Amino acid sequence: MIFSRIGEHNNSPPGSFAIYQELLNQVRTSASKLDQDTREVRTSENRQSFPHNDRGVGRSHWAWIWPLLGLLQPEKDEKGTEGPSSDRKVRNPSGDSTFKAGMSDSHTVKINDEESDLASSLLPGLDDTEIYSLLKAIEHAFQDEDEILQKKAYKILSVILKERYHILSYNLDEVLWLMIVSLPCCHFAAKRHRLDCLVSFSPHQNADVQDKFQLINYYLLGSKRSILNWNATEWSLCFFLILAHQGHRIGVLTINGSSEISSKTSTMILQSKRVSKLVVSESTTSFSKPSMDTSPKIECRSAKTMDTEKRRPSKVTELECQITQLQKELKKKSDQLSSAESSRRRAQQEVEEAKKQLVAMSAKLHDSHAQMEELSAAEDARIQELRKISQERDRAWQSELEAVENQHSVDNAALAAATSEIRRLKLQLEMVLRSEAALAEKTQLDRLQLQASDKSLAELSFAVENLNLRLVGSERAEAEAKSMLTDTRKQLELAQNTIESLLTDGSKLMESFSIVATELKESRFRVRVLEESVRKLQEEQYAAHVHAFVDLANAKALCFGSSDCEENQLMTALEDYWVMRQAEQIESTVRIQCAYEMMEKELADSKLREQELELKLSDAKLESALLKANLLDREAELRKISDLNKKFLQKVEKEREDMKLTQSSADVADLKIKLADNEAALGRVCEENEQLKLELRRNDSEKQKAYEEAISEMNSARTAEKAALTELGFVAHEAAKSKEMAARVVGEFEASKVEKSEMEMELRKLKLQAEQWKKAAETAIMMLTDSEHKPGAGKLKNLPSADDLDDESYRKKKSYVLRRIKGMWNKEQK
Repeated sequence: MIFSRIGEHNNSPPGSFAIYQELLNQVRTSASKLDQDTREVRTSENRQSFPHNDRGVGRSHWAWIWPLLGLLQPEKDEKGTEGPSSDRKVRNPSGDSTFKAGMSDSHTVKINDEESDLASSLLPGLDDTEIYSLLKAIEHAFQDEDEILQKKAYKILSVILKERYHILSYNLDEVLWLMIVSLPCCHFAAKRHRLDCLVSFSPHQNADVQDKFQLINYYLLGSKRSILNWNATEWSLCFFLILAHQGHRIGVLTINGSSEISSKTSTMILQSKRVSKLVVSESTTSFSKPSMDTSPKIECRSAKTMDTEKRRPSKVTELECQITQLQKELKKKSDQLSSAESSRRRAQQEVEEAKKQLVAMSAKLHDSHAQMEELSAAEDARIQELRKISQERDRAWQSELEAVENQHSVDNAALAAATSEIRRLKLQLEMVLRSEAALAEKTQLDRLQLQASDKSLAELSFAVENLNLRLVGSERAEAEAKSMLTDTRKQLELAQNTIESLLTDGSKLMESFSIVATELKESRFRVRVLEESVRKLQEEQYAAHVHAFVDLANAKALCFGSSDCEENQLMTALEDYWVMRQAEQIESTVRIQCAYEMMEKELADSKLREQELELKLSDAKLESALLKANLLDREAELRKISDLNKKFLQKVEKEREDMKLTQSSADVADLKIKLADNEAALGRVCEENEQLKLELRRNDSEKQKAYEEAISEMNSARTAEKAALTELGFVAHEAAKSKEMAARVVGEFEASKVEKSEMEMELRKLKLQAEQWKKAAETAIMMLTDSEHKPGAGKLKNLPSADDLDDESYRKKKSYVLRRIKGMWNKEQK
């Protein structure tokens, strides 16, 4: 299939195409309702009638269109459930994932007229994958017998090619082949949209296609069919197609320029429409012109006599015009003759002036020749003198140069000796520098050792400082321990005081307890006495009751009532007192126990604190003793190291000073002697060199002055000679120019004479020709006007009318008259 690989190059993300049977039935019912108005549906009406989102139509909102197109019909799998068919998968270019289309290559779904119209109106809202599925659905519509369906399929393809070209960018050849295959089935109604497809497809055609000529023939075949229809819009589209493919053949249109061409197709189509109208109008005028051109011939055949009468005066006017032209030419020639005579006169004057100038120049030439001979003789004498002087000076300079060269060789020998001595001194200096470098290295080593010892001293000092800090810390700890001891002692004293106070309180409590105990004993004794008295009273009461039960009933009752009340009161008072005493005893015992416990705890805590403080004091004393011992050891070591360093430094400094003094004194003495000798030798050599340089400069300056004087004299002589030669050349050139001017003037004068004679001859000939033309014209006029002059003049009256004459008789008559005129012209010319 043609569109089977288009989905591989889409740039849209895959979407989910889960469509259920209920949604499919609802959409099909809505499609059946829209069957009547499908041809009038537009994009805006569709977007208003169908549900959409205010933020824009998304992919999921357009899922309802697929049941209309019949592209995603759910199929039943083996289990009986419905789902999309998995016969064909289209690859998504954005990733490796695939989406399933609801159709296979073996089973294709056709789209009807209403669905295609709806799909074309909804194209702006579809994405790339949905457009691909739409193309797959309309593939068979290109060869359908229904012309409306085919027209709408071509319309959808043209819209996709114009607006969504990237979908078909990788399958252009296949799309073109589909259009070629469907060409025989193309209906008349689909031709317009087919041409739109070709126009939008032509700028993107690849130039490397093998069957390019077949494609061009195919385009031309389609354009010829549309031209035969003579529709203006289709004709303009065909015109643009032919231009585009001719540009592809030449190489003007390329794939890179496709965007510009596609953007300008509308303007070119409009222009082509205008051109088509103009061409049609021109073609109509061109078809009407032959009728206009053929009509005069018929008129000539019908009215020949009228033409002869009209042509006779026209020839007379032509002859008169020729005569006037000849007269104008005569005037021009006369003006040229007058100008030639004036130029001849001017040339004669110029020749006379040139002759005068030649005479003057010849005189000047004689004078210049004489002057040149005199100057040449004087220059020869000067040149000989200058040569003699230069030879003498050259000899003197050669002798001086030889002496200078000898002196220079001596100076070179002295310089070589001085340089050798300087080299030797340099070697000695290098040795001294090396020894100094060795000493410097030794000193550096000593310095490094000193630095190491300084570092060790610094470390020791750092350790001493640390020990001092530890001592200070231990002293502080001792002070803190002492303060803690004093505090603990104070606390112990306070505890002892509190214990003593508690003991005193306890003794007081014991005394009070003993008093209370005695009181309790007394109260118990009283209770016992009271109990005995109560018993006695009860016994007495019982006896009295027994003895005088009857007589003294009321009195006994009263007595017993009072005694019971007293007894009860005493019992209650005893009980209350007993309870109070028990509570006081308990409280006192509890207080005493708490006080004892507190005393024991404080004593134990104070003992523990004293033990801890004693341990800390012992530890601190041990640490301080150790630190003091370490300090003493380190101080002793530091003293020893410092003493050793001082001694070592003193020794090193003494050795250095001794070595430096001895070596430097010896080296300095030697170097001073050698430097003094070298300086003296160098001074002498420099003085000699300066003297030689001065002498050489003087000799060079004298030689240069003499040479410059000789050169200046030679240059002056040469310039004078050149000036004389230039004057001679200029005079000779002017003489030659004057001679040439004279010859030219003479030649021009002779040529003007010849031209004058020729002009006179031409004027005569022209006059004769004019007279002959006048005579010929008169004779022709006479022959044409008078019938008596011609031999067959009387026959014209008896001839039939001009309508019956043939072209042959007219031509014969015309040729006869022309022959007569030619013969007369030749006779007069002879």
